[in-house]
Amino acid sequence: MTSKAAPFFDYWFAPRAQCELMALLRAIEAHAAPDQRDFFTLAFSAIIITKSGGVSMARDLAHTRPHRVMDKRPRDAVNHFRRRVTQNLLSLGELDARRPRRPAPVDVLRGDARALPLADGFVDLIVTSPPYAANAIDYMRAHKFSLAWLGQPVGELAALRGQYVGGERLREAALTPAQRGPLPPAVQDVVARLRAVDARKARVLHKYYSEMGAVLCEMYRALRPGGVAVLVVGTSTMRGMDVETPRCLAEIAQASAGFELVDVAARALDRNRRMMPARADGRGAGIERRMHQEHVIGLCRPC
Repeated sequence: MTSKAAPFFDYWFAPRAQCELMALLRAIEAHAAPDQRDFFTLAFSAIIITKSGGVSMARDLAHTRPHRVMDKRPRDAVNHFRRRVTQNLLSLGELDARRPRRPAPVDVLRGDARALPLADGFVDLIVTSPPYAANAIDYMRAHKFSLAWLGQPVGELAALRGQYVGGERLREAALTPAQRGPLPPAVQDVVARLRAVDARKARVLHKYYSEMGAVLCEMYRALRPGGVAVLVVGTSTMRGMDVETPRCLAEIAQASAGFELVDVAARALDRNRRMMPARADGRGAGIERRMHQEHVIGLCRPC
């Protein structure tokens, strides 16, 4: 923990929690075998980013604006970590029981979805859930709680947020030609309607759809002919206007990337089995009213 990060940890984590988390990190580094370290590190991250804020002093950590609650009693980090590791081991056991006797090897790669580290035609199936348009959920506000503990300098988190697809930070000079490129007419119409209300938000939305166009083109390139891509997307509202994310992404996938559209289907969300449960009656602010369904987009690369 650096001196620059100390105020962040002191604000969001009680002294006891800090000691327990530091002890867990040191134990993982000292005793976990190299091929097991990622498993334990993921469990460590999971006890921090939870619905209730886990071991931190934060409430609503999964929402866009977590709040510090001074009278909150954080969970015991060591016991919470033990339970999480046990749960993950049980889940792995279930996978072992279902997979074939000679399972295929698994490689975990890290990369930018706009420039995948994969050869052409390398993939049979893609299943993904891209971010909401214009970061309707500010993912970094939750990610930072874990990233800071895993060594990401707190002062660099804002710059990291700017690298997210569809981030709201926008300077015209910083846009690449692809981000300023043309969109399909139906998508341009959505952006134009938003521009009549808020020109800056329209630029942010244009950037999001352009960057998702780059993502979809990369998916198309990486898929073999006949390969399938499945996208699970949520709706987003900007300045009170539905920006029609499922329809627009389907249009971009066909017009810009070359996919064949199989279907766009709505899927109701179980409010009790999701990271951010919404009220059953749809009341509440902004994003809570919108999160009662998501859409599944089925795409196919032609043979």
